[in-house]
Amino acid sequence: MRTPDDGLVAVSYAPCKLTTFVGGVAVRATVETDYPFREAVRIVVVCQSVTRFPLLLRIPAWANGALLTVDGISIMPLPGTLSSY
Repeated sequence: MRTPDDGLVAVSYAPCKLTTFVGGVAVRATVETDYPFREAVRIVVVCQSVTRFPLLLRIPAWANGALLTVDGISIMPLPGTLSSY
């Protein structure tokens, strides 16, 4: 999904690839997971050039104890929300 301010939203976690433009910059997002057989989901975002945009992640209401890690820094997002980092 896309946010009103030209960002991206991950609402479902299954292996997939997305190629799109954000603010005129080519962006590729890849979701790597074996969910529901494994609990880990890895999202890799590659941009054609340096850019900034919102990336929201749906944290399911049942995901108590979920951990969101970016560049080795982790936070515990609130279940039942769209979380950004």
